[in-house]
Amino acid sequence: MTAMTKQLLPAFEHFIRDLRMVWAEEREDRVRMERAKPLLERLVMDASIKAHSADWPSTEGRKNLRLHVDPDHGFVINAVVRVPGRKGSVHDHADAWVLYGVLDGQESLERYDRVDDGSTPGHAEVRLASVTTGTQGKVDLVAPHAIHAEQGGPSRSSGPWR
Repeated sequence: MTAMTKQLLPAFEHFIRDLRMVWAEEREDRVRMERAKPLLERLVMDASIKAHSADWPSTEGRKNLRLHVDPDHGFVINAVVRVPGRKGSVHDHADAWVLYGVLDGQESLERYDRVDDGSTPGHAEVRLASVTTGTQGKVDLVAPHAIHAEQGGPSRSSGPWR
């Protein structure tokens, strides 16, 4: 445990400890992330984390709040704070798995299907496939190369994600 971890909110410290156990026990990222999903669902429902997030600054301009980088397992936990009505861009995270958790407010996750043949470098034609909207407690798992966009709701929203 690092000196930084000792200063964390108890719920966040518990979350980090549980994630470290998952990463130590599992080698496959898909399985790790599936096991991490209920852990994040519990974290984003924690009242102390929600209260603490009220002071987080906006992350507009494609910024993140870096909450933790695990020194042994390499996973990263960031947080975002979106302004009301924020419109996110369509993107993917290359080879990375991502969990998005809604801590406060409301957000939507749009998922897209690629409809072109991928033959033009730097270009993709996509079609909206689904939209899930959630409030506090909603967690979405996004696989590598899955095309998506996160959209803010009618009020400020925030959430940690990995």
